[in-house]
Order: sequence, then C-alpha cells, then structure tokens
Amino acid sequence: MARLIELVQGGERLCISFPYNREIVDVVRGLPRRRFDRESKSWFVPLEHLEQVVGRLHRHNFSFGELLEAHLLEHQIEIDALTRKSRAKNRPFIAEERLPAGTWTIARLNNHVQQLLRDAFREEVWIAAEIQSFDRNKRRGHAFFELIHRQFEGSDPSARTSAVMWADDRDRIDRALAEDGGNVRLRDGLVVRFLARVDFYTGQGRYQLTVSDIDLAYTTGTIHQRREAVMRELDARGLISRNLERPWPLVPMRIGLITADESDALADFLHELGSSGYGFDVTLFPANMQGSNTEASVLRALAFFAKHAEHFDALAIVRGGGARSDLAYFDTEQIGVAVCEHPLKVIVGIGHQRDVCLLDLISHSEKTPTAAAQYFVDRARDYLARQHELREQILGNVQLILEHASDQTRYTSEHALRVIGDVLERQSRQLDRFAYGISQGATARHEVARRKLERLAGQIPASAHTCARLSRSKVDFAAQRLGVERMERRFERARGRLKEKEAMLGRASTRVVERTLGALHERETKLRLLDPERVLERGFALVKKGDKVVRDVSEVSAGDALRVHVARGRMSVRVQEDE
Repeated sequence: MARLIELVQGGERLCISFPYNREIVDVVRGLPRRRFDRESKSWFVPLEHLEQVVGRLHRHNFSFGELLEAHLLEHQIEIDALTRKSRAKNRPFIAEERLPAGTWTIARLNNHVQQLLRDAFREEVWIAAEIQSFDRNKRRGHAFFELIHRQFEGSDPSARTSAVMWADDRDRIDRALAEDGGNVRLRDGLVVRFLARVDFYTGQGRYQLTVSDIDLAYTTGTIHQRREAVMRELDARGLISRNLERPWPLVPMRIGLITADESDALADFLHELGSSGYGFDVTLFPANMQGSNTEASVLRALAFFAKHAEHFDALAIVRGGGARSDLAYFDTEQIGVAVCEHPLKVIVGIGHQRDVCLLDLISHSEKTPTAAAQYFVDRARDYLARQHELREQILGNVQLILEHASDQTRYTSEHALRVIGDVLERQSRQLDRFAYGISQGATARHEVARRKLERLAGQIPASAHTCARLSRSKVDFAAQRLGVERMERRFERARGRLKEKEAMLGRASTRVVERTLGALHERETKLRLLDPERVLERGFALVKKGDKVVRDVSEVSAGDALRVHVARGRMSVRVQEDE
C-alpha cells in the first residue's frame, strides 16, 4: 500500500491511506475531525482542512491522487504554497537556534536514542518471554501486547516491554502455528521465543520490539514442560491418582457442573443429559474457561462444590473447542491439587481427540462435553439394567418358591387321596371277610348238626320210635333256627352294621380330606404372606446401601447414599445426623 492522499468522490473529504507506521499515525491523529475506517483501514478528514493535511504529511513522502490533483489544478492551489503556509502556522514552539549550547529538545533526544538503539541492534534478536495483554481482535490486523519476564512461576513480572506484530507478520505466524499441527494460538500467559527488531518510538519516548517470526518448537515444548513439572510435583505429594481412584457413586444423578455460562459446551452437555430421559439434577457454577482469569475462576468453582459436596454425586468440568494453548490455562499446580483432593469424583471434557491437559491425566477424562454427559447417561442406564436384573432374579426366586409349594401341595393332596383309597380298600376287604365268615359259619354249623343227627340216629337204633320223636323235635327246632328267614334277619343286621361302618368311614375320610385341605390352604396363605411384594404392600421397605441390604442401623453412617424400594417404586435417600 502506497502513501496516498486522495479526494473522495463527492469532493467533501480527503482519504489518507498508508502502510502502518506509528509515527505517521500520531501525525494523522493530530489532524482536526479525523476519522478512521476499519474496513478500508484509511483515515478521512474534511476537505476544509486540506492545508493542514498537506502541510503535516508532505514531508512523509505522500503522493496525491488524480481527483485531488484535479481539484488543486481547478482551484489553482499550489502544493508548495500550502506547505509554506502550513509551516508558517505551525512554527516550532521551542526554537532550537535560541537554546543554550548543550541543550537537548525531547524530539532531538528521542531521535538520538532511536538511532543509538538501531546502531546497537542492527540485526533482529531472539527473545524468550511470556505474552501479556495480547490483542486478539483480528479485525485490527496488527497486534499490540507486552512481553514480560518472571523470576519464578506465579511471581510478579520483574521486567516488561511493549511489542507490536504487524498484520502481515501476524498472519504468517498464525499460519505457521496452524500448519505445525500443535493447535496452538497466541494468548496471554504463553511462553514464546520471538524473532524481533529492537526499536525506539520517538512519539512517546519508549522502546518496543517489532516481532517478525516465532520458534514453533520452543513455544509448544514449553507447554509440555510446564505440565510435566506440575505432574512431578503432584506425584511427589502423593496426589496424582487420588481422584482417579475415588469410587463412582452407585448412580450419579446429582451433578455439579463447571463451565462457561451460555457456552456451546453447556448447551451440548445439558442436551445430552436431557435427551436421555433420566432425571438428572445439574447445578452450574459459571467459570472462565480460557484467559488469564481461568485459574482463579475455576478454583472458586471447585471450592464451592467441595464445600457442598454432600449435595452432589459427581463433578463435571467441560469446555468447547479451542486451541491447545488454551488448555494450558488448566496446567497449574493449584488447579491440579484442588482436583486431586476434591471430595467429589471429577470427570472432565475440555478438549478434543488430540488435545490433552493436566486434568485429563489426574481425573476421569472424556474428550468432549457431549462424551462426558454420555458417560453419566451410560452409568444411569447400567444401574437401571442392574436393577432390572435384580428384579427378574427376585421374581424368578419367588416363582421357584411358589412352584415348589405348588408341587408340595399337589404331592400332599395325592398322598391324602392315596391314603383315603387305601383305607377304603382295607375297609371293603374287611367287610368282604366279615360276610364270607358269616356265610362259612352258617354252613359249618349246619354241617355239624347234620353229622350229629346222623350219629345219634346210628347210636340209638333201638329206641327209634322214642328218640325219633325227640330227634325230630330237635331237628325241627334246629331247622327252625337255621331257617332262611332267620338267616336273612341275621344278614340284615350284619348289613346294617356294615352300612354304619361305611358311614363312619365316609365321615372319617371327609374329616381327613378337610384337615388336609385346611393344611394346604394354611401353607398357601403363609406362602402368599411371605411374598416380598406382599410384604412391601403392608408398608415395609427394602433399604440397600450399594448392592448390600441394610439390616442394622450400625451399617450406615451420615452422608451415605441409600436406595429404598417400596411397593410402588424406588427412591434415593441420604443419611443425616441423628439430632
């Protein structure tokens, strides 16, 4: 870009354009009613101040545009006349020719110092320092910042100087950092090695460094060295794996969250939890996730959640994408100690696949906010799956108990029926034996009487007539006693007694069956009462600490998370001190 003064179309303003030069900028800022346009990077001054514009800028080798030259020619304005008039109006306030010998003006002194510095540093030098007050506004093009030196990490700066990086050099350095693959960008707190020219700015009487290049290997290596130093310190103090070894809660539903308010990381994290359908309770503590205030802001958030740890199950620290150098804001010993000693299990999602910071090494690490939220969702889903398996196992055990009781009842019933059948069969056989005995007894008696009559008839043949009459009487009497009607009456009485015994057997078998069925009903009632679901319906509850059932109050202590199973649901509770 050439140094040019042109008349803007319309003829009311002058446009002043030039490559950035701090000395010329100070001269232009002294012009009346000047205005800077960021898009064109040009200055505009009303045409009425043409004399001052030409008079002040003519010595800086500005040329004139065609429209301005045409305007000067049309109005017969000579450049030399304008410059003479301007010099006449702007005569030096201090005339050097009137000063005593050996007296310096500020302008002369500054110019002399500038020349001395340029003579002493004819070549550019490499500068190792920490960036501070870096201007990240890309629209400005140029970057103005400070380079500082610290004796020790965390101490106040012991030396500082101003620095500038012109737009072309800034673009080239940014491209080099991007092409290097380290995903590093210039920021406050970054330790760098710059190639710079030492110069003195006469307008404000100070020297500054004009940066033109960067040592990529030194810059990215410093980030790793600082992280390794903090890791060694944490390891020496026995803290490095303390939070990593802290067990996860049974199901972390109350989540503390540290991230920037209204950030994409916050939106992604909450969206992932919300889309799961689970009732997560998230408490946000807003914090700066990049910049020089990151450490103090994150430490305040960690302290808040540590103080109220009993109200949370776990703590998440998330941030969105960014340069790897931005992650170095978390590589401090104070943040490392606070995370390692934190009473809550910490999960972080503050980078991408290739980016690593200190927190990724000392706590549970997920690469993105979405992945961190998904981890909580997975743990909740696994917990519900375990609860479902436990429920199915309980139902299976109850089913086995009921099946066993049913088999036992069926066996008892079949056994009772077999016993009753055996009793009835024995009674029937006994009745058959009674009937057979009665029949055999009558036949035997009849046979004995017949033989006796035959014997008597043979023994008293001589007294046949006398004895025959007597014998016939006895025979008639015996025949009368052994007659069919008499036998039928005896059989009838026997049948009556048999029916009575049958009735007695029926009543006895009925009582046996009723007692058996009563016992079966009683056992069925006991089994129903022992059903865990029935016990819960009567107002009881099943309390678990982890996977263990709590049977004694001594098994729990204040702050323990418990799961309570009731008849129509489950709930989470936390034990408090007994007042």
